[in-house]
Amino acid sequence: MNINLRCSTFLGCALLLFGCGGGANGAGGGLDGTIYYQDIEDGSVYKMSLSDAKMTRLFAGFYPTRTPDGTFIYEANGDLVESPDGIQLRTIIKGNFDATPRYDDSFSFPALSPDGTLIAYNTLTNLVYICRRDNGQIVSHFTESPPGAGLVGWERPSWTPDNRIVVAGNLGTPGLYISDAGWTTLTRFDPGINQPFDAKVSPKGGVVAFEENNDIYTLNLDGSGLKQLTSTNDEEKMPTWSPDGSSVAAFSGLDLVTVHADGSSPKTLSMGDPNVFFNFNTDQAFDWTK
Repeated sequence: MNINLRCSTFLGCALLLFGCGGGANGAGGGLDGTIYYQDIEDGSVYKMSLSDAKMTRLFAGFYPTRTPDGTFIYEANGDLVESPDGIQLRTIIKGNFDATPRYDDSFSFPALSPDGTLIAYNTLTNLVYICRRDNGQIVSHFTESPPGAGLVGWERPSWTPDNRIVVAGNLGTPGLYISDAGWTTLTRFDPGINQPFDAKVSPKGGVVAFEENNDIYTLNLDGSGLKQLTSTNDEEKMPTWSPDGSSVAAFSGLDLVTVHADGSSPKTLSMGDPNVFFNFNTDQAFDWTK
């Protein structure tokens, strides 16, 4: 499992969550549609209907991402797998936990490319690898910069619509980076931001949302247009985009904060309401997908 430099899994928090649907008309003023999330306490993937806050355990696993055709790509028993139900498993890459860090020691934040053929993911040491979805063959990877330097690497790979990758650098490599079309190099594109985290590219492309100093910002992929979207007293983290790219959502404690991409119409949707209680937080990831 990935060791994130900002949130250790030893905190006992529920870590991974992503949703289907849109709009702001669900239970307790929340979003409609369905959310899928990981609860680290029992190592399971759940779904929740936002219309009635009903939660259902689906299967054991970590870091689930739901594909457009309704299957899940996730880590199960240390392997990178794909499955529609947690029972019919297709192993993409078999995990390996020897002492030498390598491409198969963890499969955190698996992200499916827009064309559906590739998967980008984080290893245990926060390196990013890209493999073929059909057979797990590694096609490229991004190593430490410089190699062996320690607290460096990349987190939470996010695909652009034209099949490039955007990542945030870890503590030793601060900044926002975008790859070339062949996934051989990463180029920093932010205007000297101190320590951005949790980058997520808009489904429309051209802009990325991220966390900086406990608030959510957006930035164009050419480095222009820096915009602050949230400014609460709590930490907003793990931003994600609505399926149409019009809004950004992020989590703040037990609340879900939503705001239009232009910074208008901010809303705080309480998850502390006993009738709409979400037994997780989002220290690691959240995806709001179709």
